[in-house]
Amino acid sequence: MDFSILGLWSQMGFIARTVVITLLLMSMFAIGIALERFLTFKKGKEQSIGFLAALQPMMAPGGDLSTALGLKDHFPDSPLARVAAVGLSEFGLGISQLGDKADDAIEVELVLHSVGRSMERAKKREMASLNKGLPVLATISSSAPFVGLFGTVFGIITAFQHMADPAGGGGGGLATVSAGIAEALLTTAVGLGVAIGAVWFYNYFTTRLDDLGGLIDDASGELTDRLVHKTRAGLASEISGFSAMSASAMAPAVAAPPAAAPPIAMAAPPVASAPPVSGPPIASTPPVSAPPISAAPPVSAPPLPVASRPPQPAYQASNPPPAPAFRPSNPPAGAPPLPGASTSVPPLPAAPPSAPPGRSIPKPGDQ
Repeated sequence: MDFSILGLWSQMGFIARTVVITLLLMSMFAIGIALERFLTFKKGKEQSIGFLAALQPMMAPGGDLSTALGLKDHFPDSPLARVAAVGLSEFGLGISQLGDKADDAIEVELVLHSVGRSMERAKKREMASLNKGLPVLATISSSAPFVGLFGTVFGIITAFQHMADPAGGGGGGLATVSAGIAEALLTTAVGLGVAIGAVWFYNYFTTRLDDLGGLIDDASGELTDRLVHKTRAGLASEISGFSAMSASAMAPAVAAPPAAAPPIAMAAPPVASAPPVSGPPIASTPPVSAPPISAAPPVSAPPLPVASRPPQPAYQASNPPPAPAFRPSNPPAGAPPLPGASTSVPPLPAAPPSAPPGRSIPKPGDQ
């Protein structure tokens, strides 16, 4: 069995060959887009740098601003030149439309804002043009492995078919399924190779696109700042000359107005007024009189009976016994005696004599 590329191609089925041809076409398309984008980005960056070098002396304080519009023709492949030309043209047309108000700082500031917006729109158009073809590379890089996997599945199916066909030499050995497995692995390898190359190209050109976009942003911002400095420096003669040149270059030719035609007299016949319509007088409706409303008689309610309460017997207090007079046992010195109280204090009984130590006191009745 031949395992070379031609040998494997001769042993492939119809589906596997279709998958390999599709993957080869996808790879050729990706390579073509990569070559075209490479040349475009290379020319664009080189000419943009050259345009910046030529624009710098013109935007200096003593430079000639009126010749800046002609630089775009010398750098046709520069996206920065196209963006800057849009901004310069917008600035010239705005200054020319101001007329006597060109010395007004507020009006000039509005013109500069318009210049910034116009360059932003031009930058978006250029970035969209530079991004052309990159979505195709992203699609190829994401779908090529699945296309190869599709061929792998059919290669495995072919291997099992050879194994199950005794007439074709299938007997279950390794030699029977080796052709189908090789076919499956070949389609997988081709799909992975196409996807890897497309991913590399896509990432490379995305980085180049970001770099060129940053260059355009920086240059357009610096151009706006230089225009602000020129307007604030009071270079009225230079700006007026630049605005006149840009207006003549950008404004379309206006054709002469046609000769005025004589007015056409259109006399309309008078409209006859309609005769008044006479009819019988309308009878007035007699007024409707309503009977007076009689007032309702007042309603008298009987008086409410007052509840009688039986008299309560008078409270008769009993004669309480007289309270005993308070007799302090030890009145204070100098206090007057209370009425009815005796001032004499009965003598205390004499204490019994104490016995000498060692003897007891005799009790009455012991004798």
